[in-house]
Amino acid sequence: MPNTESDIMDLRFRVFEMKNQLTFLVVAVIFALTIVLSGCAKISLTKPSGGSNAGVTQGGGGTAPAAPLDEEWVLSFEYGEQMFESTILFSHSGNQLAGQGTDSNGAAFYVQQGQIDGDNVRFFKKYADADPSKPPIEYTGKLEWVDMSDYKGWEMSGHYTTSKNGQAVEGKWVATPKNPSAAAGPAQPEGSGVPPSPGPGSDHSSPDSQQATGAEGPHISGMYTGSYQFNFKKVHCKMWLEQDGHNLTGHGVDVNTNEHFVIEKGWYHYPKLTLVRKYTKGKNAAATRSMTFKGQVSSGPSFQGETQYGGGWEAHIVR
Repeated sequence: MPNTESDIMDLRFRVFEMKNQLTFLVVAVIFALTIVLSGCAKISLTKPSGGSNAGVTQGGGGTAPAAPLDEEWVLSFEYGEQMFESTILFSHSGNQLAGQGTDSNGAAFYVQQGQIDGDNVRFFKKYADADPSKPPIEYTGKLEWVDMSDYKGWEMSGHYTTSKNGQAVEGKWVATPKNPSAAAGPAQPEGSGVPPSPGPGSDHSSPDSQQATGAEGPHISGMYTGSYQFNFKKVHCKMWLEQDGHNLTGHGVDVNTNEHFVIEKGWYHYPKLTLVRKYTKGKNAAATRSMTFKGQVSSGPSFQGETQYGGGWEAHIVR
């Protein structure tokens, strides 16, 4: 026990010093925890940007292959009540996108000021012979990996805007790689029995890319009536088909517009069939274009499926 005033003062000083040390320790601990917690708050899982697309995942949980942004793509766009096609050879560096291409009527154009930010895509289309004072056409949309029943691969889609004679013009557009192998990504494993799906608008499909799935099925030569969805409207049509083994030829007419077409390509492996209709400008058609129809054959025979633009179609034999 302290028995002098000096001893008491010394004891009080030591207690005061211990309190200060304890207070400093508590403050230091709180400060350290604040730094750690604030650092953790900045950690986030985001989709990669810069156009690499390396981390975009498929619906099944896998990782999609890199988008083929240095290859040819087929771009379909609506104008008025018609659908037109362009072929574009894209090139990219980082998140910058450029390119050049031609419309189905032969008009050449350039892709300018293109950018890809994550899955957002934006570029301007400028025709080579256009008036310099005329504004380019702005395309905006999404770059996505899609996995549908009739197509698996990369796709761009969105809206375009421009002006003509002082009036605003806009419409929808969709683009897919022209090369089916680029669209579908890695080849299917041997023995999987799943052939790669060609992209919409592709001219590289062949009868060998589809496989028979059972019996031969009914012979489907004959005249058909049917309809398909296009630009939010139902188009009625008549069609004459001629079957030669697995190959199909024929012709027809869209009743609504009186536009005539020929079956440019066609193949049939029961129950699947694919028809590529070609419309030629000047032959009762407003513009030269092709349109792909895929479907299933059922008794009748009758057909039902989707067009390359996602609209439904159906046809039934008349004779």
